[in-house]
Amino acid sequence: MLFKNFLRIIKDYRFSIFQIIFYELLYILRGYKGNNFNLSKNKVMSDDIPTPFYFLENIRKHLATLNFNNFIDLGCGSGRVIYFISRSLKTINFFGIEYFDDQYNSAKKLFKNHKNIKIIKKDFTKINFLKLKIDCFFFNNPFRSEKIFINFVNNLIKKIKVKRRIIFIFVNFKPASLLKIRKIKQISRFYVSSNKGFSIFYLN
Repeated sequence: MLFKNFLRIIKDYRFSIFQIIFYELLYILRGYKGNNFNLSKNKVMSDDIPTPFYFLENIRKHLATLNFNNFIDLGCGSGRVIYFISRSLKTINFFGIEYFDDQYNSAKKLFKNHKNIKIIKKDFTKINFLKLKIDCFFFNNPFRSEKIFINFVNNLIKKIKVKRRIIFIFVNFKPASLLKIRKIKQISRFYVSSNKGFSIFYLN
């Protein structure tokens, strides 16, 4: 199973696989944390495959130019995304939501001394995000079903009543799928294949 998934990853990233591997080795050697992955047996939630450092480096550059206060990673795994971005955006509040025990425990341990980072063990589909005043949402394809994901985001947008700009970051979704999400405007996009890359949107 592990070998089969490894071959799938190579196929998905295609000609960028060497850049992906280079950035993975670079940041792991630099001591960046949160690099565990897990193959999910849950029928709704997808495998926990961390966002490539190659993408995160580009995402971080974009976020440095945007104005937001509260960042949330829905399905944060062992904390790679939050660890990476929080290293440079030190004044931001970070929230990580993780359903699975092993990943939650890893992330909780990693950030135990970080006052601006909170890791929550819960099904994020049952959280009231309005109470957290989130203005930057991060998704690394947490659902197996595209339909469930689209419905979740559209329902989330319906509940957002604030007038400030809300940022949405989508990693490894097909661009055509994102067009089904209402009221958002794309401000950046970077893909290395048909379904591997990221898009950044504003709630319009």
